[in-house]
Amino acid sequence: MQNHTKKLKTKAEEEDLKKINGRLDEMPSRKEVKQVRLDLFGSIETFQKYNEEFKGEFLKQSEMIARFDEVLCQKCSV
Repeated sequence: MQNHTKKLKTKAEEEDLKKINGRLDEMPSRKEVKQVRLDLFGSIETFQKYNEEFKGEFLKQSEMIARFDEVLCQKCSV
């Protein structure tokens, strides 16, 4: 380990190492990243479910509007 430390000190300044160490401390842990992924995928699945339901309702309403338009056109032409 000391050998690596000596080599590292010749390749990087102490101040640079402190900056890198500080940035590493700011990063999330693996556990935190995994939890965010689980939460995100759950949210995406829920959104997809609601989106599919919305599309189904939208298609039904579009058909109803088209039929209503046909009926109105028929009534106007009589």
